[in-house]
Parts: sequence; C-alpha cells; structure tokens
Amino acid sequence: MKRIIPKHLIQAPMLLCLFVFAIQVHSGIVVEGAVTPPEIAAGASHVDDPIVIGDFIIGADDVYQALDGHISVVATDPPTSLHTLSTISIGQFPRAYGELNVIGNGAPGSARVSMDHSVYLGGDLDDLAYAELGLEAEAANGRAVLNVLNGGALDVGSAASLDSQGYLRIANRSATLFQHGSEYPKSVDVNPGFDAVLNISGENSSVSVANALIVGDHFREFTGQINVTSGAELNASDAIVQLLEDSELNVSGILTRVALGDVMNLGSTSVRNAAELSVGAIRVGDMDSDGGSLLVSGAGSRVDASGDVQVGYRAFDFTDDGYSGNFPDDFRGQLTIEREAVLSTTGDLIVGGVGPLFDTTQVPESLYPPAHGELRVNSGGRLIANTVFVEEGGFLGGDGGSIEADLVLNGGVFSPGNSPGYTHVGGDILFDTGLLELEYTGPQWGQYDFIHADGAVTFGSDFQVLLSLENLTVPEISLEHFFDVDRFYTLPGFDLASALDLHFGQNIGLDHGEMFTVSFQGQRSQYIYRGSAQAVPELDSLGLPTAFALVLSILALVRERRAPKQPAGWS
Repeated sequence: MKRIIPKHLIQAPMLLCLFVFAIQVHSGIVVEGAVTPPEIAAGASHVDDPIVIGDFIIGADDVYQALDGHISVVATDPPTSLHTLSTISIGQFPRAYGELNVIGNGAPGSARVSMDHSVYLGGDLDDLAYAELGLEAEAANGRAVLNVLNGGALDVGSAASLDSQGYLRIANRSATLFQHGSEYPKSVDVNPGFDAVLNISGENSSVSVANALIVGDHFREFTGQINVTSGAELNASDAIVQLLEDSELNVSGILTRVALGDVMNLGSTSVRNAAELSVGAIRVGDMDSDGGSLLVSGAGSRVDASGDVQVGYRAFDFTDDGYSGNFPDDFRGQLTIEREAVLSTTGDLIVGGVGPLFDTTQVPESLYPPAHGELRVNSGGRLIANTVFVEEGGFLGGDGGSIEADLVLNGGVFSPGNSPGYTHVGGDILFDTGLLELEYTGPQWGQYDFIHADGAVTFGSDFQVLLSLENLTVPEISLEHFFDVDRFYTLPGFDLASALDLHFGQNIGLDHGEMFTVSFQGQRSQYIYRGSAQAVPELDSLGLPTAFALVLSILALVRERRAPKQPAGWS
C-alpha cells in the first residue's frame, strides 16, 4: 500500500498545516479557504512548490477535518497568470472540495494557469491511508472542479516536460496507478468513487496537455467528466488518452474542437452540434466491465481518426500480470453515427473480436471470449474507412446510414435497417462467416430490409442468413430482392438450404402444409408451412426411393387439407 500523501505533494514542507482562510484578491488572483503555498494569496504569480486547493488537518483528539479551497485566476490588464514549477492538486483528499477557475475576458490567454509537472483533479486514498486518518474506507472522497472559461487557458506541462510529467489526471488513482507512465499494479484495494469535473467553455478558451490525459481508472466506478463547449478547445494531440469506466467526454457546439492522441479507451464520449474531435487510433470499450461508447450526432459534427478504430477491444493476456478469472461482460463498446454526422478514419474499423496483442494460444478462449462491439449508422450518418470488419461478438446495424468502405463479416452479425430499413455500403461486401439478419413485412419499399452496395457482394460457404417474414402474400421470395448490387458471387461450398433459417411471424398468407420457396443465385430452398418453417430437401439431391416417398407425403398433405373437417367435439 502507498503512503497517505501522494508523492507529488511530499516535497512541500509543512504542506498540511499552512492554509489561507480569508478571501484575498491581488492582481486578478482570488484565494479562499485551504490553499497552499501561502505566497499565492500574497500576490505571487510564480511559485516553486505544489499548489494544493482543498486539503485537511488532523485537529484536536486526532480528528480528521476536511478543508475546502478555491482559487480564481481572473483576467486583468495586463493578462493574469499563475505558474508553478511543480504540480496542482485540486480536491484530492477525503470530503474536501477544491475549485480552480481560470476566467478570461474573451481574448485568448487573458487569464492563464500553467505548471511544469501535472494536474491532479480529484483523488483518492487507499484503505491504509483511510485507516491512518481515522476514517472508514467508505468515507466520501474529495470533489474537484476546474473551470476554464471565456478565453482562459490552462497549460499542463510543455514540450520540454519529461515522460512522467505533463499529465492531467481526473478521478484517477495518482498515487498508485500509472506511476511513471504505464505500469499497472498487480492488485489494488479501492474505495467509493468521487466527482471530478473539467469544464472548458467559450470561444478562445483552451486547455493543452503535454503527455497524458487520464480520467477514471480500471478498478472502480468514477464520475470523472470533461465538458468542452461553445467554441472552446482541448488539445492533447501528443498525449496518451484514457477515459475509463463511467468517465465522460462531452464535446458540443460550433467551433468546439478537441484534439487527442491515441485513445486507449473513450469511456462515454459524445460529439454533438457541429463539434469536432480529431484523434489517432481509438478503442471504444477496453479493459473494464462497463465498456465504452462514442456518439457522433448532428450535421457538422465529425470525428477524424488517423489510425484504426476498435469498437470493443480485447488485447492483453492478464495471466502474465497476476490476473485470473472470467470476464464475460468485459470489453463492450458501442459506436453510433447519426443525423448527418461523420466519422472518418484513414485506417480500418473493427467491431468486436480479439485484439492483435492477445495471445489466444496461451489462454483458453472460454476464459477470455471475444469482445462485444456494436456499430450503428443511422439517419444520414456517414462512416468513412478502408474496411469495416465485423468480427465474432460484433454487431452492425442502423437505418438510413452510409458505410463508405469495404465490409467484411467475419463471425459477427449484420442487421440492416430498424425493423426494417436501409443501409448503403460504398464498397464490396464479403459475407465470410457470421449472420445476416433480414426482415420482410410487405412488398412495398420500406417494408423490407434493403442493402445497396457500390461493389460486389460475396457469400462464403459458412455464412448464415436469418430471414424473418410477416404479412407474406406470395409463395416465393428471392434474396436478391433485398439487395441493389451489380454482381453477386458465391464461394465454393455455399448451399442456400444450409445457410438459410426462416422465421414466420404474423399475417402469413399461406395455408397449413403449403410450400414456400426461397431462391438465390440459381439455388432454391423449399419449406412446408405449418405455422413454422420445415425444410424440404431438393428432389435432385435425393435417391429415387426417398424422392418417391417425399412426393407421396406431399400428396397426403394435399388430401388432408382438402378433406372435410369434423365439427368440434366429434371423435
């Protein structure tokens, strides 16, 4: 277990006993409550020691007492600035509230806070630390708010920062997790979550992060949140980014821009109302039981990725790191693109499956099943990629969207339309393995699923098709009816009867015992309707005695249907 005081705070002597409690204003810096070092309240705009906002003391009879703290850096003429060579910690201690406001006058950088090291927004202590403070483990953790508004600026580290510096940690276990950047602890005891929020709002407001942006952590539920709105900017383009568990990133508004590096997990992220998000590679749902989600919604909203996008991701062999157990609900990811929004990537988009770093030869597949991923492209939404792979555990759906890429079904499920609907694919489609779900509720446009593909559509020998039928008035239907394509191909071994599964719903205009036929590319599969589908093998694939017996059974069904029925109660 780690010591009660995080390492980044130890370097300040007597840090926990020197506070400023009265409101003081000097050169645009407003200080209230528990804030160290005291030089800030005296008007210093540059300090060497860590800045701590919200803290605690051990009072009489060794009783723990939380202390709230506030700093506001408000624009003046000339611009107001506050800089530390060390760290800024906001609301890191149990029950303590910390708040930092950076408020400009509309001009870029009119109020600025910067540090050479890192920012810790919110924090928590391990069980040993709680015991040393005389607190129960379920004691409320610290709460933190950081507001950058109206042209204010926050610079976390710089290009000269070391690899272990330039971190913005929001609701993250700073004392134990990601020490020096990447190492995971083998085990950790955790406590209830806490609130930590970063708000960036208004034109010319900006936050820059040099090396890492981490919100939440793998081992517990958090309420870490970032809101970027109304023309503000967040730039972490050279940083490692993780938003974990219940963490949120909300990007909204015209001229609102967020630039991130490679994203190991997006938590719950939304891009709305003509906002823009640019990233490297993305994982949506990774290494936590709650998974992750990305919503891109509204005309003008877009996400641009310069690497692969993975929806639901499983990549690591945890047995080497001391982990064991079954994780059936882990690694869930959901990506939705809707209402004329755009997601574009220069790489591939992979839904479900197993990541490239996961060694399936060392770990039984039953112990670590594939990730669950869901991709929906709706209502004029556009997805642009090289190839979209729907792997085992993956699902592709939506209605009225466009997938401008090649599409490969490799163990996943494709369900075009929303009972029913339309999907456009701008390249080739390969149905290699997996399942295509098609719905038919009538003969008119809009009453059945429809796939328009600019390229060819190929069916593999192991692919399955589930055809659900309602309001059926015809005795035969073709699978080509559900497609608008130039070319169909079937790979050697494709057999329609083996690939097809029928489900009859309501209002089926067939008599009991009547034949129903499905055709595709010269193959025909016949079924006898008895309230559900019963397959009838092709006659030319049977021997003569079997074929003769089949004909006799069909004639018997016809005679049975034509025979007069006895009144109820007769025997």
